[in-house]
Amino acid sequence: MRQPLLTQKTTRFLFYHAKSKTMAKPKCARTVYKKASDDQLDTKLLAVVVGLTDHAVDFPAPPFGPTALQALLDTYTLTYNAYKRGGLDQKEEFLQAKTAVLNAMDDTAGYVDTVAKGDAVLIVNAGFEPTKTVFTPQPAPVQPVQLLVTRSQNRGEVTVECPVVAGAEYYGLVITEGVPLSEVTLSSGRFEFGSFNFPLIIDVTKPRRKMLKDMKVGVTYYFYMFAGNAAGVSTLSDGVSIMGV
Repeated sequence: MRQPLLTQKTTRFLFYHAKSKTMAKPKCARTVYKKASDDQLDTKLLAVVVGLTDHAVDFPAPPFGPTALQALLDTYTLTYNAYKRGGLDQKEEFLQAKTAVLNAMDDTAGYVDTVAKGDAVLIVNAGFEPTKTVFTPQPAPVQPVQLLVTRSQNRGEVTVECPVVAGAEYYGLVITEGVPLSEVTLSSGRFEFGSFNFPLIIDVTKPRRKMLKDMKVGVTYYFYMFAGNAAGVSTLSDGVSIMGV
């Protein structure tokens, strides 16, 4: 005996738990000065010296004040010029000065991040470049349209296909047996099927093309699809029906 296509237990709700993604707040872009050339690093540090000096009210207690940073800058410039003139004999002293500058920049960037709390303007005022946001939220997909339901050569077998929906990460299928859906609502990723008391099945596997088997002869099936991503799910498509043969 063939198994029925649908379970006999009524399913009233479908819960979709979206992944929690938060827009990253801008911070001091540390890679900007860490990847800077030796010729550019002094310029990056000078920008911070000027920024902290001009905006002392916003940054009252940095781990390295403008005077201390200026002293590191002077040492860096002096040792770098000596290194360029004297070659390897001056390299160790230059590298020590460079390490001191990078460590001071790191400590200062951490302080600025704490004070700015994601305010890109304050970060720029301090002489740093802000990072770009690492995630741009996308909306939930729009409602799928024009489902395609086709019979295969095998008895009781059909394929339901949904056109590509922009931004969709997976496609869900809702099937009813004998009676179409009504009073469907969607709120916070949850479908509610009202007082629907007939067999119902929900498929939330990823593909937009789904093959179904064991349809009962003479029974009309109604198919509805939705698209989902981390932001949520779309509303259900219009239903498409086909009779089992």
